[in-house]
Amino acid sequence: GGRDSHVLDDRHPAILTLCFPQSFPYGFSGQRPRGMSFPAYCRHLLHRVPRTQFGGNLMLLARMYDICVRHESMVQVGITMNMRPHLGEPAACVPCDVIRAMGTILALPYRHSQRRQLLAQQSPLVKVLVEGARLSTLRLDLTDAYYNGARSKMHAAALTIGWPPLFFTVNPADMHAACAVMASGQVLDFDDDGRPQHIPSTVEKWRRVKDDPYSCAALLVATKEVLVEELFGFTPGAMQQTNPRCFCGLTFEVAVKVEQSGRLALHIHGVAHVADMWP
Repeated sequence: GGRDSHVLDDRHPAILTLCFPQSFPYGFSGQRPRGMSFPAYCRHLLHRVPRTQFGGNLMLLARMYDICVRHESMVQVGITMNMRPHLGEPAACVPCDVIRAMGTILALPYRHSQRRQLLAQQSPLVKVLVEGARLSTLRLDLTDAYYNGARSKMHAAALTIGWPPLFFTVNPADMHAACAVMASGQVLDFDDDGRPQHIPSTVEKWRRVKDDPYSCAALLVATKEVLVEELFGFTPGAMQQTNPRCFCGLTFEVAVKVEQSGRLALHIHGVAHVADMWP
């Protein structure tokens, strides 16, 4: 472009018309109508003929997918907070016991029963401070952020590809916690029912594991990669499926998150876009 050129905002109603003039020979007459959402506009185009001009145009599908992911992400992550100047100066005059009570209450979920009980026992000053802090701050859960990101990708994939997503959860037994400790040079003993023996020493060993995070991280990654390869046919590091004859068959995309609890038990959650849900 020239000196006055600029990047076109993907919220512009004519974004697809300008990027794919071969699919819209009549120019701006094919742009998104006023009041129509972008997903509805995409569904309308995907059902139009000739198919090679719209639904069969892979570059157009990829652009639709990219814009849908961006729009979904923007809807889910939009945090705005106005801060007044010198807002924190009056906090220096608040007694320590009030600050301590306020922190205890704010640490609990908003609808927790214990939170309501503690709040009812406090002075009006604590109640005002807690309510003010709640209105001016926002809790952001990283697990929710992951699922929101994966959800936006699956929404876009469902729109452009059309196959239903598969949500899966794998919760391995406590023996994986023992593997994590052994990888760090420690050994744990378990009962027949899977519960660890010698609780005090067991807790101490789990604490020592934190000194060797590399071994724990390597075990988490290895477990995830084996499951993804066996279930969905994605070899470690592959962006596309390498074995369509795997357990779940043809799979287009997999997003996996590994969670590690305080006991080092593994919890693997994810979503996959599988071509055929039912064999």
